[in-house]
Amino acid sequence: KQLAKQVQSRYPAALIDEFQDTDPIQYRIFSHIYRRNHSGCLILIGDPKQAIYAFRGADIFTYMQARRETPSNNRITMTTNYRATEPMVHAVNTLFSNRADSFVFTDDILFHPVQAAADQISGPLTLSEEAVPPLTAMLLDSNLLSSGRSSVISKERATKAAAAFCADVLLELLEAGQQRQAVINDRPLGADDIALLVRSHRQAEVMREALHLRGLKCAALNQQSVFASPEAGNLLSILTAIEDPSDPGRLRYALTTDLFGTTGEELYQLITDEHTWEHRLSTFFQCRRIWIEQ
Repeated sequence: KQLAKQVQSRYPAALIDEFQDTDPIQYRIFSHIYRRNHSGCLILIGDPKQAIYAFRGADIFTYMQARRETPSNNRITMTTNYRATEPMVHAVNTLFSNRADSFVFTDDILFHPVQAAADQISGPLTLSEEAVPPLTAMLLDSNLLSSGRSSVISKERATKAAAAFCADVLLELLEAGQQRQAVINDRPLGADDIALLVRSHRQAEVMREALHLRGLKCAALNQQSVFASPEAGNLLSILTAIEDPSDPGRLRYALTTDLFGTTGEELYQLITDEHTWEHRLSTFFQCRRIWIEQ
């Protein structure tokens, strides 16, 4: 309670972006700090249709709970898309507006048609002076892709077929760009205009192989686990030192992390000055006491 009160006092207003990726524990923490104290302000920004990080603990039901606990007059929906061209926005609106049950939880997750921004950040892609359709769906033919013994397409075969299709389209577009037939923003289409999004590392490997077979190179960017980040390593070192401040090795290592930024010379001066070292040591012991008691 003391920590919650201090956080709310220091930060009377909190804004959580990408709230759809919040897990139940995180939501309970912020609810405890802000929702139970009417003097605080909690702003949640999120889109449940982007809740894709279930492997990190994100829970779509947390979003639904937060929505139900927020009065309808406190809900605001953005009506303008600033990231997509007008044809793409129109295609998405058409795709989802024609179905009343576009999403499973229709009472809590609604589709709101939006409009494209007036000042478009990018012009349409044209091929031979004709606009390329903004959205293309591929329907796999089970008769062509099945093994013969079964009409069911395996996931692996479907993945490879989709990758081959995408690679063929990209090769065609890039070759057309070299001939100045594929144009975007009044210039020929180039490889740096193209990005491929996939769901898994395996799909990325299949896509890379399909591109390689067609003589196309690509660079892959994988989402790294937050626990593998340098910041997580620094935090672990500091928590380890707080756990046992009597270990001088742990304490010295913690002080040299980026969070403290102690240089080698500063560290030497610190450990050779008994009074200053004792003061720093007592700070870590105090942190340990707070950790245990609160």
